This record gives sequence, C-alpha cells and structure tokens, in this order.
Amino acid sequence: MKPLKYNARIRKINRVMAAFRYTEEGRSLLITGDTAKSANVQKFAGDVDLLVHEALATNLVEMAEKVAEKTGNSSDAKMMHDIRDYPASPLEAAETARDAGIEHLLYYHTVPPLGIPRTKNVIPERC
Repeated sequence: MKPLKYNARIRKINRVMAAFRYTEEGRSLLITGDTAKSANVQKFAGDVDLLVHEALATNLVEMAEKVAEKTGNSSDAKMMHDIRDYPASPLEAAETARDAGIEHLLYYHTVPPLGIPRTKNVIPERC
C-alpha cells in the first residue's frame, strides 16, 4: 500500500472559525469548521475541487429557540441563540462555493440534522 501524501494548510478565520485545505495529486478540498460566510473563506477556497461546509438553518434554530423559551427551557433557548451567529446557512455556503468557482459542495454538520422525522416537512426542498 502506497503511503498517503498530501499538502494541508490550516487557516484561522477568526477566534472560532477555521478552514482546512488538503491537496493531493492536483486535487484539493476545503473543510470549514463553524464558519460564517467570509471573504477569507472564499479566497482560501479558490480553485478547490470540493468545498465541505457546515450549514445551520437559522430559521429553524430561531423556531427552536422560541419553543424552548415558551416551555421554560432557558438553557436550550440560550444555546439556540448563541449558535446562530457563526455557522453559515445552506444558502451562504452555496454562495461561497459559487463565488469561489467551486463546482462541488458537500454539507456536513447540518443543524438541525437533515433526514430526521421532525424536519421532514419543515425544511424546504430548495435548501
């Protein structure tokens, strides 16, 4: 078995965001971590083959925050409030890919998770 050789670069976007770029044999991918839409991410993503980006559906998180508040669950309400400002939305991740000229986008760490029964009829098909 041939050992894996790759070139990896890590960029800290700000205090909580990071992007990891891997290149091997002329192919590359960029993986973001809790990263809001950013010109730095778009610049760093230039010419990659695949952008792997988390996505947070802000509208659904806001609804969850309201439900938590109404039911007296202050810890969940605070968490839902706190997480809204750093992950990108699915649309923002797609805009980053488009603007950087990336043809392939893979969502991971989706909030709320896709494919669970509670979100089946809530998340629009276009997301």
